[in-house]
Amino acid sequence: FGPFQPNQLGKRLGRVARLAEAAGALLTFGSDTHEPHNLRGKDSMLIVLRGAGLSAAAAEKVLADTRKLVIERGVR
Repeated sequence: FGPFQPNQLGKRLGRVARLAEAAGALLTFGSDTHEPHNLRGKDSMLIVLRGAGLSAAAAEKVLADTRKLVIERGVR
């Protein structure tokens, strides 16, 4: 993939996001990082989600659903 460029990454995820939304699937934002300092902040997550073609409201819902899932599952 080369250096991180949020909009390019978002475009790659756009097709998956559209298919998931069409199927009524719950979308969440995740990372495969192994270091806490590499976790994305809210602004960075929104850039990726918006770059994937999600509306502002849909992107905020993804973040809310992600928080809810983490809390429900007790992930630390």
